[in-house]
Amino acid sequence: MDLDTLHARFRLDPARTRDVYLVGSHAHGCAREASDHDLFVVMEDDGRKWFGMQWMYREGWAPREPARYRGAKRAFIGEPDVQLWIFQPATFAAMLRGHALCAIECLFVPPACVWKQTLDLRADFELELDALQRSVESAAQIHLEKAARLFTTQPPKGRRRRPLPPDPTQARKQLAHALRFLEYGRQLAERGALIDLGASNSLRAEVVGCPGGWAELERRFTPVYERRLAAFREACASARARSHAPSPP
Repeated sequence: MDLDTLHARFRLDPARTRDVYLVGSHAHGCAREASDHDLFVVMEDDGRKWFGMQWMYREGWAPREPARYRGAKRAFIGEPDVQLWIFQPATFAAMLRGHALCAIECLFVPPACVWKQTLDLRADFELELDALQRSVESAAQIHLEKAARLFTTQPPKGRRRRPLPPDPTQARKQLAHALRFLEYGRQLAERGALIDLGASNSLRAEVVGCPGGWAELERRFTPVYERRLAAFREACASARARSHAPSPP
C-alpha cells in the first residue's frame, strides 16, 4: 500500500487529499506482515456521505465536546487490510485543539509514515494541560470499560436488535489502547511531544497474549493502569507547577 494505490483503490481525488498519515502498529514499530494499515486522511469535501462525531465520542477517540465539533465531518472505510479514517480539515483541526490523542499522534509519526502533508497542522495544536488531562483520562477510562464489556457481550450495532457475542480479542486491544493512552499523556505532559510511539509495545504484547479471561487481565493489568494513571497525573501537576514558577532574575 502506498499513496497512489490508496487514491486509486478508494477513489480519492488527489487534488482534494491534503494530508495522509500511517498510524497504528506501523507507526508504533510493531507491525507484522499481516498487520493492516491504519490511515488518517485529511481531505476537502468530495461529495461523499459524511458523518458527525457521535461515534468518536462514544468510543473514546475524541473528547465529548459537541460545541467544538459543530459542523464536523468525518467518514470511515473499513476493509480487512485497511482502516481508513477520513476527516475534513476543520474537523481535524478541532480534534487537535481538543487534544484527541489519535489526531495528536499524526504530528509525531516517523517521516516514512507521513505519506502526504500540505497543511500546517502543528499550528492547530498548542498543549493545554487541562484539555490534555480531560482527553487522556476520558479516553483511557472509556477503552478500559469497553474492554470489560467486550469480554461479556457487545451492545447492538446499527439495526441489530440483539447483542453480539463476546469478542475477547478486541477486548484485549481496547485494554492495550487504554494503557497506551496514559503513556502518551505522560510524554506530552513531561516533554510537550510524543517522543516514543513504541513505548507501550512490549506491554501491548503482554496484554494481547494473555491467555486468561477478564478476571486474569484485571489481576495483571489493573495495577499497571493505576500506576500509569498516577504517573500521568503527577506529570500534569509537575508541568503546572513549572508553568507557574517565577522566572529567574
